[in-house]
Formats: sequence, structure tokens, C-alpha cells
Amino acid sequence: MTSSTSTPGEHLAVILPQKDAPMTNDILIEVKAIAVNIADYYQRDQGIPPIPQYPTSWVQMSRASWSRLDPMFRRMRPKPGARVTAFASAFFENGLPDYGAFHLSFEEAAMLPMAVLTAWDGWYVIGIPHDTNTRLRIRKPCLVWGASSSVGSAALQSAKIMGFTVYTTASARHHEYLKQLGADRTFDYKDADVVAQIIQAARDDGVSLHNAYDAVAGSLEPTMEILKELKGDAVAKIAHAALLPPDAPTVEGIEAKFVYPPWIL
Repeated sequence: MTSSTSTPGEHLAVILPQKDAPMTNDILIEVKAIAVNIADYYQRDQGIPPIPQYPTSWVQMSRASWSRLDPMFRRMRPKPGARVTAFASAFFENGLPDYGAFHLSFEEAAMLPMAVLTAWDGWYVIGIPHDTNTRLRIRKPCLVWGASSSVGSAALQSAKIMGFTVYTTASARHHEYLKQLGADRTFDYKDADVVAQIIQAARDDGVSLHNAYDAVAGSLEPTMEILKELKGDAVAKIAHAALLPPDAPTVEGIEAKFVYPPWIL
């Protein structure tokens, strides 16, 4: 099962491809659920990254069970019938899928791979090593804008794993959920003075703010405004999940970086 489109801008459709016997080094899985990411819509509507030919398919995140295994893989685990969570990257061929997540439904697990990888890669892109937790002597703060989104919630949780104090924005109805995920501070992005609220909260906490994750489009400017007031003399960095537009705002001393595919992770 895959999501497919035949022409630029056409609605995505679910198709069932022909089942071929697995060749050497191939594994055949039966897909139960797939997830569509915002990046898929950018690629469909804007051709970024470019689509070389049509029809084309997106199979980036899926939840499945093993259906058939080439004989050379019979000694590997999991065995046929096991449930798997797969990330079939759109940027590389033959990406190696993870597996597990037995306590999740197929639909829940299908949402994980892209969100988790994008979150971790974003921190890496702005220079935060994945073993940062062992390097923090004090709980440094970071900001996650759009923390209730799939990527934002993964960015929040990964930041907590690394030892950060996490300031978050989301609709008020999601604040309790974010606190359950570990958010230290929650702010409603719909408030007219949300930027001032975050700045004041950080000052009350006596901290500087040098790192942010912008998980949703259209919020780069307020994120930069917050960092400008709280970064001091240091350079501040923003991981930007959406593609940065040509006319993206810039602020001296603040670097915004697109979360590009993980070429070296």
C-alpha cells in the first residue's frame, strides 16, 4: 500500500501495488497503515524536492507486519508475522526500517518514524549532539514552537531526554498534554502578547535562550524575536522543520537552518 499521485498538484490516492516475490536482499511486508507528512504536500504542490517522473509514490512512514521473507533473511529477527514500524525514506533507496512498537495501533505507529527522525535531526542540524544529556551540568532552556504537532511533540520529548528545560507553544487545549510529555512552560501561540509572555518567563527564570525548534510553518518571526531578546551576546540557532522561503526574515546573531535529510546520521 502506498500514497500516489499521477500529476503535479493532484490529490494523493491510496493504491495497492502488485505483489511480487521478494528478490535476494528484499523483504516483503504487508502494510496496514501509512502516514502523510506536511513535507509530502510541499513536494506534491511545489515540487520540492523535485519529482523526477509521474506517476510517483510516497512511502515514508508505515506500520506493517512481516508477510514474506527471502530465504537468506530467515535467521534474522523479527520473524514473519511480527509487527513493524518502517521508515522508507523518500531521499534514499532501500532505507533500513526499525521495528517494534507492539503497544501501539497501526495508525499510531505510522505517525512515529518521520516525526521522530525530523525532531532528532533538527537538534543535530543546529549543533546539539545526541549525547547532550551527559554534557549538561545545568538544565539549559530551549523553545519548541508548535509543540503539539507530530514533529513538535517529538522535539519536546527529545529535548527532555537531552536534559533541557523546555518552553513550548501550542493551543491552550493542548497544554495539559504537553505537560504530560515533559514541557516545563506552556504558552498559547494565539495570545497577542505570547512573545512578551515567553520573554518575561525566561527572565523570571533567570535564563538565556539560545536554541529553538520551529516545528510549524509561519512562526519564524516570533521565534526570532524571542531569541533576539534572550540570547545575550551568543549566537542563537533555530531548527526550522518547514522549508525556509527565499524571503525568510533574518536577524543578526540568529541562524535559522532547514532540517534537511540526515545524510550522515
